[in-house]
Amino acid sequence: MKLYIKNMVCNRCKTAVKTEVEKLGLTPVAVELGEVDIKENDISAVKDTLQQNLHSLGFELIDNKKSRTIEKSRT
Repeated sequence: MKLYIKNMVCNRCKTAVKTEVEKLGLTPVAVELGEVDIKENDISAVKDTLQQNLHSLGFELIDNKKSRTIEKSRT
């Protein structure tokens, strides 16, 4: 499953996001700017916590396609 994340602009961002994903017991397969590919197919149990943790670091989980397209063009 791919997660799209706003405001990832450097390698430190990738490391910070990967750490937060792993803290919640999710398994990141690949971490790129603006995207995290995880092994799990359902994150509903931890989605709110993930959103809060990412927000505290200055990131935002993107849910809609339009926002994903805009963010992808920035990176």
